[in-house]
Amino acid sequence: MKKLLISLGILLVPLMAGAAYNDVSLGTSAIISINNSLGTAVSLTVSGSADVVESIVVGSDNFVATLQSGSTLKVASAGRNSILTTVSSANYSTTCETSQSTMTLTATAEIVITVTVSPNACGGAASTSSSNGGGGPIANFGGGGGGLATPATPAVPTVSPAVPATPVTMAQLQAMIASLTAQIAALGGTPSAGPGTSPMSFMSNTKLIVGSKGADVMNLQKFLNSDPDTRIASTGAGSPGKETTTFGLLTKKAIQKFQVKYGIAGPGKVGYGNFGPATRAKVAELSK
Repeated sequence: MKKLLISLGILLVPLMAGAAYNDVSLGTSAIISINNSLGTAVSLTVSGSADVVESIVVGSDNFVATLQSGSTLKVASAGRNSILTTVSSANYSTTCETSQSTMTLTATAEIVITVTVSPNACGGAASTSSSNGGGGPIANFGGGGGGLATPATPAVPTVSPAVPATPVTMAQLQAMIASLTAQIAALGGTPSAGPGTSPMSFMSNTKLIVGSKGADVMNLQKFLNSDPDTRIASTGAGSPGKETTTFGLLTKKAIQKFQVKYGIAGPGKVGYGNFGPATRAKVAELSK
């Protein structure tokens, strides 16, 4: 047995209570009262014909109807409120007249629809809109004009052409570098020089490995610290200004970064991490 479902004490004219499932139809109109989005009660006249309206559940601001395929449901508002409903697998039409607004929907498959009302009235002149459904659009006619609302035309962004930057001359670039160097010196910092830039140049014929000690190790660390890519440490022992005379694991890792950067050696290769002949030759080349 399928019965009409009523909530919130809404008054319904007798229409489909106690009937068998396939015998239920809205042959008699019913008055349903729901609130619009502003909380104002709106009375709707609901009627149907053809086949089956399975159930209607009334809420505070909408009612939900379950329709069998072929069912027809008509909703009318004497206050000419815009009637809104989700539509899927149904043919529907909306009419805006001088005395009332209506929506008529025929289901082409078993569907569940939700009906709400807008606080706005439909357009002043009589008008009609319709759809074959199938994609779940919203059937409505907003205040100020009959029929389905026309989507707004998207704004076309205005693009201003990029203004090319004024080229900088070599003299201007050198002046800027000199100015930045002076500012760093005034702040107590020391500008980093790249490999091969005096006084960070370094040349040695001594092979250095983990455990080696002496002035050559310190000069090698200074050379490596002059390039951010091969810096031994950012703070503490071995960092710029705090170079040591001991070839430790941090110095080895810095040598490895230098060897990878210049394609001298890599992981698993002989001499990887040692200051050997090939590495010394590259350091000497960059120091000239």
